[in-house]
Amino acid sequence: MDVMIRETGDIKHLCYYISRTDDAMDFIGNNTYNPEINANGIMVMSQDDYDWWERVIIDHIAMGHLVDTYVQLYSEEDVCNALDKTRALDVDIDMQPSNVRYWLAKWFDEERAL
Repeated sequence: MDVMIRETGDIKHLCYYISRTDDAMDFIGNNTYNPEINANGIMVMSQDDYDWWERVIIDHIAMGHLVDTYVQLYSEEDVCNALDKTRALDVDIDMQPSNVRYWLAKWFDEERAL
């Protein structure tokens, strides 16, 4: 998705592929109150906001890979159960990746210790 930087007018690109589709616009739009879209359909944001979203997207991509790894080691049902019972995703969007990493490690490390 193209993003226009408000301060400079530069066009930058953010992408977040889910199921082979760039879902960056939906991801940001669903987690932003009233995102600014210009007449050309391009999202407009400050450089600081762009940098923040870029980091959040990178962290969420890494979180997706981590969840996939746990699913391969255990099962999708076990991982979903761990995330649900720990409420790992019930935090601000920028905190979700670190929270998921913490709770998955804690859940499965403690389970192995039993």
